[in-house]
Amino acid sequence: MNWWNVQEFWWLVIGSFILLLDVFLSEKKGIIPLGMISLGLMIAALVGLFLPGYQGLAFEGSYESNQITLFFKAICVAAGIASTWMAIRENASKSDPVRESVSLSWFVIAGMGLMASARDFLLLFVAIELVTISFYVLVSLRRKEAISLEAGLKYLITGGLSTAFLVFGIALIYGSSGHLLYADVVSSIAHSGKKLLENPVFISGTFMVLAGISFKASLIPFHWWAPDVYQGAPHSATAFLSVGSKTAGFAALVMLLGPGGPLSFMTVSFGTFLSWIAVSSILFGSLGGLAQRDLSRLIGYSGVANAGFILLALCGGGEDALNAALFYIFVYGISLLLLMLLIGHLSVQTGKIQFGFSEIAGLANVNPTLGWVCALSVASLAGIPPMAGFWAKWFALSSAWAAGYQLQTVIAVIGAVISVVYYLGIVRNVFFEAASDVFSGGVRVGMPLGYRFCVSLLLALTLVAGFTPNLFVKLTTVFQ
Repeated sequence: MNWWNVQEFWWLVIGSFILLLDVFLSEKKGIIPLGMISLGLMIAALVGLFLPGYQGLAFEGSYESNQITLFFKAICVAAGIASTWMAIRENASKSDPVRESVSLSWFVIAGMGLMASARDFLLLFVAIELVTISFYVLVSLRRKEAISLEAGLKYLITGGLSTAFLVFGIALIYGSSGHLLYADVVSSIAHSGKKLLENPVFISGTFMVLAGISFKASLIPFHWWAPDVYQGAPHSATAFLSVGSKTAGFAALVMLLGPGGPLSFMTVSFGTFLSWIAVSSILFGSLGGLAQRDLSRLIGYSGVANAGFILLALCGGGEDALNAALFYIFVYGISLLLLMLLIGHLSVQTGKIQFGFSEIAGLANVNPTLGWVCALSVASLAGIPPMAGFWAKWFALSSAWAAGYQLQTVIAVIGAVISVVYYLGIVRNVFFEAASDVFSGGVRVGMPLGYRFCVSLLLALTLVAGFTPNLFVKLTTVFQ
């Protein structure tokens, strides 16, 4: 595979081009043409992922593009499209629009793509840093809002801590095995007669690498940043973080823990430990969300719980576990993007930066269509049948149960039931409360045509995946 067939290279080129183009556009009016150019190119990039000739190894085996990496990249690019669309609308009416978000989104999706395609610990580190540093800026783009600056600072501090874990873990793995390429580390384990797995330096390194990646996936105990950062960041950045960053984090985990990965032994030797990490994430996210009244903050806790379900599915090991995890990532991504597009739209229309239970109250009375969109997206996230989220949780729990983690599965079910309480709280406010004051004064909440198309597409995917889950599970096997 030639270097010019590496999609991430061109994504970085486009991001740099848009950053330079920004200099020549009007300070106030440049956001719309710049954003639309970027949006069109992102849609082209999403289509381009499925063109022939973009699979194989590159850079001496440190990069690989295959069907499963394309699956993860497609979700990340789709999240980038939704985030860019939201950012355009957030900034279009401002007197001082923040246009950096348009070019930074390209750097983010390039880093996410490299996280999925990395077959070298050094490339993995560079990819994670590219994503993290770009998000440092995106999270704190509302420069006049103290809560946004606070979120950026918190993300910076916790991101620096996770980087320390990651780079130290990579150093320990390299020092004990003598290799950075995934394939070479696997060979070292085999040639040592698995003695390398008894080396405390190597084992310590693997746990530190997992700790660094767990930050991106917001798994316990590296989850504390998510609620605060989601609440303070612009809604466009929250959507990108909650879907794209989590997808990229689990893409890296799948490549490391999956069959043939350098850390695949951990699902056997430390499977019970990982399953309890997953269950702890589910319980914390479910219980922590009960007290939340800000929707972005609640999504942060929900993300911790959903990350636990994905990890629990992976703990099952084997092809079925991988299928369950891929299906869960897909369903979680489309359901959450649907909800975030709605929240972002309402925030722009009403002028409310923070959107909570009180602000969304009575939405169904003002616009019944949007009320049902909100209800269906929340029902999918809650795992209420027959929505796609129910089958995602069912397959994840079935995978864990079949692998012998019955106790963890039962606790995960309890956590899922608890989370239904706050999800249904959103539905109750939308349908059974009086219309909020933010909808008074003739505020229009109808969506523009482009938004309607995106919301309709995501809603259709959520419904179809709910009624024909086996079809979508079979589709995920195509990407393996």
